[in-house]
Amino acid sequence: MTIHRKKREAALVICILAVGLFCWSACAAPIKVFILSGQSNMVGFGKINDFCSGCPLGTIEQNTFSKIAWYVAVDNDTSITFIDPLAPGNPRQFSGFTTFGPEIGIAKKLSVKYPGEQLIFVKVAWGGKNLQENWINNAAGVYTWFKTRVKDALNDIPTRPKFASGYTIAGMIWIQGESDGLDASMAKTYAAHLATFVNTIRTDSYLGFPSSLPFVYGKIQNAKRWAYSPDHVLENAKWIPYGLNVQVGQYRAQTIPCVRCTDGSSSANATVWNSESSDNPFNKWHYDSQGVTNVGLALGQAMVELLEGKTKPWGCSNPSSKVWAQSLINN
Repeated sequence: MTIHRKKREAALVICILAVGLFCWSACAAPIKVFILSGQSNMVGFGKINDFCSGCPLGTIEQNTFSKIAWYVAVDNDTSITFIDPLAPGNPRQFSGFTTFGPEIGIAKKLSVKYPGEQLIFVKVAWGGKNLQENWINNAAGVYTWFKTRVKDALNDIPTRPKFASGYTIAGMIWIQGESDGLDASMAKTYAAHLATFVNTIRTDSYLGFPSSLPFVYGKIQNAKRWAYSPDHVLENAKWIPYGLNVQVGQYRAQTIPCVRCTDGSSSANATVWNSESSDNPFNKWHYDSQGVTNVGLALGQAMVELLEGKTKPWGCSNPSSKVWAQSLINN
């Protein structure tokens, strides 16, 4: 009798544990997924070896990333890579360097906003692609590639036991616009194009994003620096002749519902590579290691503010208020 009773008790304990595990899985809050996208400054050209003892960026704060997993595909990758926990550095190398993007700074802000919570980043970015032709009209298959790689990640999440509580798309972070600054028409209509793009991703049934998806974007780098910097004036002016028009469009796009822009990606802290430096593998229209980290912090902070309901005052200032901007904006 005693043996049978002990067996029944053991079976009851197992049953209770099983039910409890089921309830935990069923009732736990869905994991928040953040989509990161855009062009080359979202891909990122910070150098991972700038994280070290004695380096300007210091050592990597592993606890910042311990609860963040990520999926990443860049520049027409034919598959998406899963990394858990998030380890700074894109899976592919550029110019022989392992690089990282704004996800480092974004992770620092969101891990503070959601302490102890599991988060997932899905970074799908393609350098050198403009908003109108590539991301909206799908030239070179960019938009199709974007949503296919994002869907690859979203389909993979439920297959992993640690993500059994399910997921919700919590927001999207976008850094893009330099390529649109090469063309006067695209630059001057950037606000309308961004509104179209945001509406497209919110209503694309294939992606299944929320209709009011929180959308954060960064103003492109200070076009005054490109057009008027004392070194390489002609090179800068040729590369981004309508950058100020894009900035104005990004300012005006803040009327789109549930978006937030940040000036942090165009501030003095958003430093770029010095093309004359011997250790520069890239160029001066990409953020350097410290700059891309600061940009990520600004983007992450903007997402925190948006998720907390802050839409006013607007996060991006009006560049047309600057006297030096008028000649480019009005032409």
